[in-house]
Amino acid sequence: WSVFSSHMRLHGVGAREPWAFGAATETIAKRWLRFRYRLIPYLKAMCDEASSSGLPVMRAMCVAFAQDRLAWPFEEQFLCGDCLLIAPVKRPGGAIDVYLPRGDDWIDLDTGVRHAGGTLLALHVDIATIPHFGRVGYILPLGPEIDRVDAMNEAQPLDEAWVFGDAMHERQGFAQLEHLREGDKLRVRCKAGEKEKEYHIVGA
Repeated sequence: WSVFSSHMRLHGVGAREPWAFGAATETIAKRWLRFRYRLIPYLKAMCDEASSSGLPVMRAMCVAFAQDRLAWPFEEQFLCGDCLLIAPVKRPGGAIDVYLPRGDDWIDLDTGVRHAGGTLLALHVDIATIPHFGRVGYILPLGPEIDRVDAMNEAQPLDEAWVFGDAMHERQGFAQLEHLREGDKLRVRCKAGEKEKEYHIVGA
């Protein structure tokens, strides 16, 4: 789950490269490392926010949802930035209880299922799955699939933007994102090089 942290490295003693643990493990690691690179523009924005506000990139439930005391005991799940809820699986067999804080709905980014805030989920997932949820109303900016950081276009780091449900909160700090208000609706357009994409809605 360090894919969703501000800093990530493989450290320790002995073999720790993904391929040292077999082809299946390597395939799983590639999937999540690719997504890590796509998250870099978002993570950089959250690091900038952390330096100005004091809020960490990885936010404990009691910090991110101080008004929801039911969330506080779930000390191992965390909010990555402002719109991704991550629930690390640490028990054998893939069993985990996930609490989705009140105030917003949440979208399971593996299944696309939308859940109401205040829901307690009892999940059983396979070893390839990290339960992660998008916060409805928020925009997740994503970069392209790359295999090293210096391959990213610093001037135009975004490839697309995911909108969780109906957008309510503008995502500032990205010149490629255009926010268009139409009454009480917010439309988002992502300009990626010569491409121009309407927002990608997840779990509307």
